[in-house]
Amino acid sequence: MHISDITRRALRNLWQARTRTILTALAIGIGAFSLAVTIALGTSLDILTKRLITRDAAANELQVQVFQANSGFGEAPSEKPKEFDPTKRVGEQGSFGPPPTLKQADLTDIDAVEGVARIDRRAEFTVPLRYLTTGGKKYETSYLLRFIDEKPALVAPTELTDLTTGTVAIQEQFLSELGYASAEEALGKPVTLGLELPDGTFTEQAFTIGAVAQRPNGIFSVFTAGSVHVNQADGDRLYDLVAKGTADYNQFYGVTVILDDGADADIVKDRIAALGEGKRFQVSNPSEIGDDASSVIRTIQLVLGGFAAIVLFAALFGVVNTQLMSVFQRTREIGLMKALGMPSTAVSRLFLIEAALIGVAGGLVGTLTAWGASLALDGPARKLVSDIIQVDKAIYFNWAQILIMVLALGVIAALAGLLPARRAAKLDPIEALRTE
Repeated sequence: MHISDITRRALRNLWQARTRTILTALAIGIGAFSLAVTIALGTSLDILTKRLITRDAAANELQVQVFQANSGFGEAPSEKPKEFDPTKRVGEQGSFGPPPTLKQADLTDIDAVEGVARIDRRAEFTVPLRYLTTGGKKYETSYLLRFIDEKPALVAPTELTDLTTGTVAIQEQFLSELGYASAEEALGKPVTLGLELPDGTFTEQAFTIGAVAQRPNGIFSVFTAGSVHVNQADGDRLYDLVAKGTADYNQFYGVTVILDDGADADIVKDRIAALGEGKRFQVSNPSEIGDDASSVIRTIQLVLGGFAAIVLFAALFGVVNTQLMSVFQRTREIGLMKALGMPSTAVSRLFLIEAALIGVAGGLVGTLTAWGASLALDGPARKLVSDIIQVDKAIYFNWAQILIMVLALGVIAALAGLLPARRAAKLDPIEALRTE
């Protein structure tokens, strides 16, 4: 009997028992849905993480920081700005305390390494920004960021290449507290930033509101809620104001090292890392960070996939049960087919194909459901990551992996159907025809 004939007969049998077939396929579909979501989650995190890491980096760049112990999380950002408490020290307000910095001596050592062309001090300003005010109450802020490097999503104006000198971008949660009904109303109005000096006193600097940024609401909002953005010139000026002449001057959270043309990034990286007996600097390039992130994501995928596999494994018992029930109910039919000359191998193949089709159907149901859910959730997912990266799409499917998963489900379901297929093949046609 030709395989195409057996397949057509298998489809007809499944249709005749469609209620049982649908229920079994749905059980497999739940496991397939979980696996498809796990694959999509891993693929999306991998793509978005690599985009974020390599967004502002080039192949001839290295990122250098001081080794940093885990300082832990501070308070989660609140919905409304908190009133400024002058008794708090730097690092006690906002989300995080300042990380360790690179000193001028460190920069001199790095600059002297063979293969280093120059050091680009692209980093967050080490400026102790404490509050903002319009003359009334003072409200806590967190970091002072460069607009051009950490460009936020804007409420008003909707498009802005960079801030002009003397203007700042504040986040929208400050508007009502400062007395503004809308972002447009706040534009052009004065605002004062309060900075803490090394002796513990405060200095206030006058600015104009040049932009209003969206309140960070994604998974990294704990890092950026309450931040104020300025341009490069104002950032340098404020840094000089609070740090010049102190031991902390010319210290940076991290720097970007630009390599000589033709320099081997791995060799230069090892040279920098070896400074201070390898205990001072943490050196990485964008591709390595992306690879490390991918490795972590794959580990998470495996763990989540393991839970999904447990669900799927339980569903496969449904395939065994369905096919055993089918053998029991079709005993006379099996006996008749064998009496008419159908070989035992063809009978066995019939039940294996039926099981495989149930597995593939369940895989397709789960995959299509996951895909439909991804279309509905892509908008909220884009909003979730909007405070760190702007993307047109946030959820991605690796269709090659999905196809492999669906086909694998068919194979696994066929394996689950081996016992019922073996039992059907072993039926004696005479005894089977006597069955009521």
